[in-house]
Amino acid sequence: MDNIGDWTEGRLHWHAYVEADGSSAERSDRTKRLSRSPDRVLHTPDDAAEWLAEMTREHAQRRRIRLLGERAWAELADEDQLSRDLERDLEVLCHGHSLYTEVPRETDRLRLHVEAVDSSECRLTCR
Repeated sequence: MDNIGDWTEGRLHWHAYVEADGSSAERSDRTKRLSRSPDRVLHTPDDAAEWLAEMTREHAQRRRIRLLGERAWAELADEDQLSRDLERDLEVLCHGHSLYTEVPRETDRLRLHVEAVDSSECRLTCR
């Protein structure tokens, strides 16, 4: 979909889905996700990027890691990382693309799917 006009003119929006490891024997695919109600409907790239940042902030296990090849440490899921991810995600979403990410938690991973959906694919009344 690489047409910015699609979301600015309301023909495109995003369906957000959350899946935890172990919630099903196999990972879902786009067709399966779109066949069920989304956890959230997002109407702008900003909304979608903010939702991903919010979910990461809420669910990610924050921990210190050592950076490869450097004598430095960083913290996963800190505000610097969230800010960088937000900018990167916004760039992708502004072009009308879907976005998928995994958030590491203490014992599993949370899978976040933000599916770009145009009006012909949406079986919901999302407006």
